[in-house]
Amino acid sequence: MIGLEELANLKVVKRDGRKVDFNGTKIALAIQKGFDSVRVYDENENAYVQKYDEKDVNKVYSGVIKKIIKDYKDKDKIKIEEVQDLIEEQLKKDKYEDVYESFSEYRERRALSREAFLGFDE
Repeated sequence: MIGLEELANLKVVKRDGRKVDFNGTKIALAIQKGFDSVRVYDENENAYVQKYDEKDVNKVYSGVIKKIIKDYKDKDKIKIEEVQDLIEEQLKKDKYEDVYESFSEYRERRALSREAFLGFDE
């Protein structure tokens, strides 16, 4: 993966405060899930199909990783929320508005779910 050696010492701060090694694959998977959630109806297939392909995912992923390298290579940690914010910014920048909306709505649903589960402790 591109330039990830520059982030070898970067830790991701999870919501519960745990620090884990930076893992570009997890970012790629989050972006992939966002793209996978956007489907369009194909009359020829008579079914809903993926609107975007791997090229679109890689475009956003590359932009996010480059931004993390630029802004965090000299830092020791990044919060998971900051990573998600960077993904949203890149989706908007690359004009994937429908994927941005889906990703953002998913984040909001997960936040509400966490609040309900934790009893508003977070």
